[in-house]
Amino acid sequence: MEINKIFKTALLVGALSLPFFSNSNAQEKPRLYFDGSIKYEQNLVTRIDKVPLEMRTVPRFPYYPWDDRDGLVIKENYFSPCERISLGAKFGGAFPINKNIDFILGLGLDYIFNAKKEFFNKRDVEDFSDEKTSNVEIATCEKPPVSDVYFSVHPAYIGKLNDIIRPVIFSELEIKASKNISLGIGAEIYNEKIVLENGWNRSGQTERNKTYELASMGVGKIYGSIKLNREAEKGTISYSIDFGLNKIFGKSITDFGKDMELKFKDNSWFVGFKVGQKI
Repeated sequence: MEINKIFKTALLVGALSLPFFSNSNAQEKPRLYFDGSIKYEQNLVTRIDKVPLEMRTVPRFPYYPWDDRDGLVIKENYFSPCERISLGAKFGGAFPINKNIDFILGLGLDYIFNAKKEFFNKRDVEDFSDEKTSNVEIATCEKPPVSDVYFSVHPAYIGKLNDIIRPVIFSELEIKASKNISLGIGAEIYNEKIVLENGWNRSGQTERNKTYELASMGVGKIYGSIKLNREAEKGTISYSIDFGLNKIFGKSITDFGKDMELKFKDNSWFVGFKVGQKI
């Protein structure tokens, strides 16, 4: 897959470059680098239309025998994913090219949230206006509980079920503009899947029924940074604002995805703030 080739190429270029970077300025030594960040990201997929009936149909919850409903069909055949917020941490090395330029290379993990939205309102179920339950008496409540149903579309990063942790490879060229200010040009690469899941919502707790992979793609983030630096007891601490674009490459649509309309947004933008340190 194209994303794997790019990962290998990025690592190979970085590895082959290290001896040149370290020897080009003998008085400067490589340093450890780590940072923590928060980013707001626009969607890579803005809307999905014509979701097939199969994916919008959810059976009754198996552990509610009093619920007579079966094959509940959600009316909405479209979905608009939420914007995303990520909390990230990166770790790597800062390799000096000269006294004013550092090359930074490493790995990172992002924690993604606010990326998932469900339809689980009972009013969205076709031909279902009132709760339809069997005549079963339960001592602790007047009506037996029934579960709502939902479907959602969200990104996944490791397999089809992980929609939270996103591993990335990153590199950055940091140029010192003055004593306390630096400019950065960087890139991140990761793989992302778009998946649809359906299931049940029981008192606010969702339980998955089925998951369908709609698409897989490589994503490259290209960004610029403005950094404010200060010397600390251990190394240099930087506070930076990042802004850039997401570029989609190596996109592959599955048979499930081809049955509907997926609207991708290449060159979507993101903005973030991070605190980093070189030691």
